[in-house]
Amino acid sequence: MKVENEITENNFHSIREYICREVFTDVPLDENTKDKSRAWFVPYDAECYYNPYAIIEIPENKIENRKSANDNIINSSYELLSFALSENKAGVEKKYAYRLINIGEVLSKLKFKTHVDVKNKVFDIKDVEFCEVYIHPKYRIPDGKKRELFSLYTRNLFHLNPDIEPDYIFSYLNWINENRTVPGTKMVFPQLIHLFASIHKSIRETGITKHTIKIKQKHFKENTISKAQKSSVTREITDLLRMSNSINKVQLAKQILVEKRKSANDNIINSSYELLSFAPIKKVTQREVFDFIKERARLTNSKGVSIRTVQTYWDYDIVDIQDIERIENDRLEITYIPKEERKESLEDIRHVVTIAQHSGVSDAQILNETEKVVQYQPAAVLTAAEQEYIDELEEICRKGEERAKEQEMIRQSYLDRTVKSSWW
Repeated sequence: MKVENEITENNFHSIREYICREVFTDVPLDENTKDKSRAWFVPYDAECYYNPYAIIEIPENKIENRKSANDNIINSSYELLSFALSENKAGVEKKYAYRLINIGEVLSKLKFKTHVDVKNKVFDIKDVEFCEVYIHPKYRIPDGKKRELFSLYTRNLFHLNPDIEPDYIFSYLNWINENRTVPGTKMVFPQLIHLFASIHKSIRETGITKHTIKIKQKHFKENTISKAQKSSVTREITDLLRMSNSINKVQLAKQILVEKRKSANDNIINSSYELLSFAPIKKVTQREVFDFIKERARLTNSKGVSIRTVQTYWDYDIVDIQDIERIENDRLEITYIPKEERKESLEDIRHVVTIAQHSGVSDAQILNETEKVVQYQPAAVLTAAEQEYIDELEEICRKGEERAKEQEMIRQSYLDRTVKSSWW
């Protein structure tokens, strides 16, 4: 690491003390080796990485006054970080320094996903280029994935928040490093600054964020239905879209082959331009449709269909996606409960569930009550404690469903054995 300040015999010890306590916070250093001529440590790394930006400029007041490292703790959010990355370009020094901002303010300012304007009552079906930064609350970033994921989050956030101060994005990245990494594996602070500054510099110079996008089809309007309902509706829509896609492939292939056959028949003319008497047009077969779809899939590098799918959907009509969208939106009821009205309902249902759990009632009854809780809680307004409670209830629901399925299988097996024994 290079120190930009002038190092003299008089200020060496105060500079060393500052670096030991503020930079190498996670590295155990021998306090007895304070001579200027000694090497502090000699690292061994088969894949040693040279960091050209590992430069530190120590505030002059820290050197002159020899203050304790505790005096340099960054305050509420308005002091610049003591670490500044520098680069010399055409003789002009350019520094990258970032301030830490309270995470509550950061979360209120940053956008974490592409905004989609939903026109229908509950959801829209349309292809949208979607960018998102989402980390599951229980996920911890392992060692070896931090650089990759931190870069991904940083680039996506710069794309989603083009006009925001970079301090907000850096503060979020620092919070992720402190709270969402495997304990004991967080990235050292100077390395985090270097990673962020190098990405920030690249985006400023090129204007290219290199963010990650995906095509998202299903978009829900905020504050309409619960998290559990969204999951259920998403599964239903996915199944409907998959089926409609197969139906439309089969029916469009049939139409194309029929039109081709008609066109070929209509073009047969004799030498004097008199129409010939035509034989009846031969029907398109299911095998021909299957082969046609298979060839088109090969040419477009897309997915085809099986011959069984062709047979199943042979007589279906082409499905309009807008019909699915309209019918499903009409079917759904908005179950969102405003925050001010939500607590009483939540407490009432919790009371019912508590009684059910301690009264020896069946799993089916408990399952019924817990599903009510899950249904009426909008995830967007739940507190952390409430969300944890809802997660526990969802787990009860899941286990209850599994037990019910197992009991049904046992019952069916018993009935099968009974039928066989009575038959024989």
